[in-house]
Amino acid sequence: MTILWLLAGFGFSTLTGLCLVGACWPRQLPRRSRWLAGSIAIGLGLGISSCSALVWRMWFWSMPWSFVFVDAVLLAGSVWLWRRRGRSQRRELATEPPSDPPVRAAAVDYALAVILGLAIVAASVAMVQTCLRHPHGYDDAWAFWNVKAKFLFYGQQRWADMFSPPLYHVDYPLLLPLNIARLWCYQGSQSTQVPQVLAMLWPLLIVAVLVATMAVCQGVRSACLAGLVLLATRHLLTYSSWQYADAPLSLFMLTALGLTSLWCRWPQKGRSLLVLIGSSAGCAAWTKNEGLLFALVLFLALSSVAAMSRRPLRPVLARYLLGLAPFLLVVLVMKLTYAGSSELFTDQTLPGLVARCTDWSRHHDIIMWTVRSVHHLPDADRLGEVPILLPLLMLYALCAGITRSRADWQATVALGLTLLLMAAGYYTIYLIAHDNLTWHLRTSHGRLLMHLWPSAVLMIFMVLKAPRSCQRGQGSGRQCIN
Repeated sequence: MTILWLLAGFGFSTLTGLCLVGACWPRQLPRRSRWLAGSIAIGLGLGISSCSALVWRMWFWSMPWSFVFVDAVLLAGSVWLWRRRGRSQRRELATEPPSDPPVRAAAVDYALAVILGLAIVAASVAMVQTCLRHPHGYDDAWAFWNVKAKFLFYGQQRWADMFSPPLYHVDYPLLLPLNIARLWCYQGSQSTQVPQVLAMLWPLLIVAVLVATMAVCQGVRSACLAGLVLLATRHLLTYSSWQYADAPLSLFMLTALGLTSLWCRWPQKGRSLLVLIGSSAGCAAWTKNEGLLFALVLFLALSSVAAMSRRPLRPVLARYLLGLAPFLLVVLVMKLTYAGSSELFTDQTLPGLVARCTDWSRHHDIIMWTVRSVHHLPDADRLGEVPILLPLLMLYALCAGITRSRADWQATVALGLTLLLMAAGYYTIYLIAHDNLTWHLRTSHGRLLMHLWPSAVLMIFMVLKAPRSCQRGQGSGRQCIN
């Protein structure tokens, strides 16, 4: 029964995510985009359910089994929204021209899909082994995330004590701890299984979102190659297996940017995607403080792309803010009511900021750490001390060439601007932090790069031409597929 109740907890969040994504998903998009809708629904469902878990913890925790009632109400509301939206979309579909006929995939596509599947199995086995070696997670897991989940699960009236010293980073958002505590409630007891299952789920969802996005935008071959590049990044699997919150943050950032790529390709059909983009950015803000920076940066990137393409700016930003607002409200309630200000900005003085910003040794250390970390980023497969994955990517880029698609270039501008501004924000934080800079870089620099790496892989493959193959179609003549 314990496993069944745990599956029920996952089922509530997944169904809620599916209904809300279905309510916003344009049915005019190609059928293959539904795989992407299903991939992002699981992560968004967990993000939404964590908000309902906070509502339960604040107001209904004293009522037995009230967490099931809260989840059921949320699911019922999402089903109502999905059905209402579905009726309006069916009327729109009546005026749409028929979609292109499907084309059979070539043998090389099936071969790449099999290789990707084997790589996913190997990555899953590696994560299981890491989880068994570290059942309670590593460092930050038991110092920040899992200990907060225990406060939420065991705390009774004193659960808000987790926002008080001596705990560190008390202002961090609570998406991950609330999901762990919520599933413990369904399970009926605390166990290491819940954070371990979540730790294995995040990187698999990252790969699924990346592959599904590339399959829609560039085709099966680019999708499989991008997935293999991501699975070759050992640090992504390691940090997630250690039960850190960096993996879910990376997932929500990739989800928002992947949906942005679809919006750039279908600006008229995909207008409702902007709500999901805002919701994904909101989940990122509800995961870690870096997500708040991402929500702001993505706002600026969408504004820039809308201005470049001469699209009306107000409806674009209004739909984005509509999806972002509920999560931003939850973050503000938590920070203003319980958490207080961030430790990064306490005890900061103007002379101290000026002194740190004009200390050129700090600039040198940050730049050198960045160069070293990027050099060893995809280091699962090395020849001596030289990573071979980046040269292979460069060789593939020379062979494939650069895309000429206007939509792909707009998506690349949006992704590139977002990543550039995020990197600038991280650089500024390192520069003004009053902690020991060497310790700060050593303990966090690799994890910050993992926030950006899946989205960077998406941008790399988005700017390259998709491999094409021609084969005999059902009618006369030959058809080319991506």
